[in-house]
This record gives sequence, C-alpha cells and structure tokens, in this order.
Amino acid sequence: TVEGYDVWMDEADDELPATWDEAAAERIALSTALVVIMSPATVHSRSCDARVDFARTMAVPIVPMLYADCWSALRRSHAWPGHQALAHLSWIDCETDVLPSAFRNLRSTLDALEEDPTRWL
Repeated sequence: TVEGYDVWMDEADDELPATWDEAAAERIALSTALVVIMSPATVHSRSCDARVDFARTMAVPIVPMLYADCWSALRRSHAWPGHQALAHLSWIDCETDVLPSAFRNLRSTLDALEEDPTRWL
C-alpha cells in the first residue's frame, strides 16, 4: 500500500511465461485503474500492449503517464493497437511537470476514479 492505494507493479518483459500474463490479467481486472508509464520502450512492448488491450476489454480505466517522449512512436503504423488507442486519452506529463506535481495529478485522477469509474473510459 502506497499512500492509501494498493499498488502492484508489472515489470514484465516479453520473455516471461504465460503464468505471469495470467497474474497480470487478474490484477488488472481487479484494479481501479491501469497506470501506464509511457516511453518509446513501452510503445514497442508487446506485453505492455497486451495489458492495455486487456484493461480496455475489461473496462478498466487507463491513465497514461508520459515519462519520455513517445508521440512519434505512437504515430507510426507499427505501434501496437492498444497503445494507439491511448492517444485520445488525457495524459499526465512526467516529462515537463516535476514529479511531485505529476504524482499529485495522478492522485487526483485516482481519487476521481474511485468516485466515478466511468470518467476515463
């Protein structure tokens, strides 16, 4: 638990076994939101795309946080479909905001989602 939130961090790469995917799917399905830390590496990750796509399928709100510029990668046709779907969402910018401000924005977003889970769908 971090500041009142139950946090689970998926540090998967594309080499992990299927049981890891099952564990991630279970955690995502039970989540208030999926927070995705976006970077060029994230955009090109199949496992991250699968998690984003699963969250969308399960109607779990997705909150992207921009860690490093990845807009050009998202615009390319070979970016994974789940990530392309994130382009229309409001992003929390960790690249230009100082981290305390970005995390305050994240906390406000998560608090709002607790009150109205459909806000970011």
